Amino acid sequence: MNWDFSATIAVIGDHNVDIDYVGTYPGLMSREQESLAVFESSPESVRYSGGGAANIVETLADIQVTALPVGVWDWSGSILRSVRSGILSNIFHSKGISDKGLVHGATVPAFIKYYRPSGVHVFRANIASEPISAEVEDRLVGMIEKLDGIADLVIVADYDETGNGVITKSVLEAIYYLSCPKIGLSRERADRLYGYDYLILNQMEIRKATKGRAIDSIKQYADELWNIVSPKNIIITLEGEGAVWYTKETDNPFFQETMIDSVPLTTQIDTCGCGDAFVALFAACIARGDDVEQAIKAGNAAGRAQARKLCGAHNITIDEVKREWQEVYDNEVV
Repeated sequence: MNWDFSATIAVIGDHNVDIDYVGTYPGLMSREQESLAVFESSPESVRYSGGGAANIVETLADIQVTALPVGVWDWSGSILRSVRSGILSNIFHSKGISDKGLVHGATVPAFIKYYRPSGVHVFRANIASEPISAEVEDRLVGMIEKLDGIADLVIVADYDETGNGVITKSVLEAIYYLSCPKIGLSRERADRLYGYDYLILNQMEIRKATKGRAIDSIKQYADELWNIVSPKNIIITLEGEGAVWYTKETDNPFFQETMIDSVPLTTQIDTCGCGDAFVALFAACIARGDDVEQAIKAGNAAGRAQARKLCGAHNITIDEVKREWQEVYDNEVV
């Protein structure tokens, strides 16, 4: 496996900040309402990192891919509406990530998570995406239309779960006309990602995309989603078990189903960020021209490296991904 990557990958979506608190939580009760719990925290540490689509951007940068975040934030020169945009700007600049693809127009969302020192996830409090104005949407569409000739591959990361966010109908239309390969992922609305080269979803996300219409197997969910949005490939991640890849030959109406196994970890794990790590390594391989099976194996190794890190999504290094690859795939029988 060659671990040297050189490509430019644009990531279009909701670029959030992850704020992870680690500490103790005494479970007080409210003075104002006796039955209301108060999650008072005494954090030993607070960690800020890119969240949502920005987590994929960070991971790409960590493996030496040129990552270009494309979306909306509220930072424009000296204009700053929220501290979160300043945090995200500092994260990107510390890793040499260009922010030229981000247009000014809405505050940066946040995924705020609270953990015990043991790694147990106590609770979460999100700051949701804002709706974007028509004027901001037009500027974002203009930015997307410029990606042909700049990006070797585009990742569309729809992380919004509120019905807001930047992946609007006009944005999707602009993405549709891009000629470079497209990878799509969505927490709630993968049924809007029409004609992509690859859709990467977990088991819950594909059930949401098909509205539960198929019920017997993952393969049936994939077939139903295929009928809705006609992708070239669908990849369903199966947590520690690996991933299953579905595709169809031009002259064959039936799926080709390929299972790419991994090895589940038996130690304490945290699955936060595992999907992003999978997508980043998969995309880097595909942009370079690797075959899909090898790209999925790299994604499996990256997800495994991320799962070992407790208390939220962390940076992973290419050396950590290499070690997981060696443990799972170097001795496999071909």
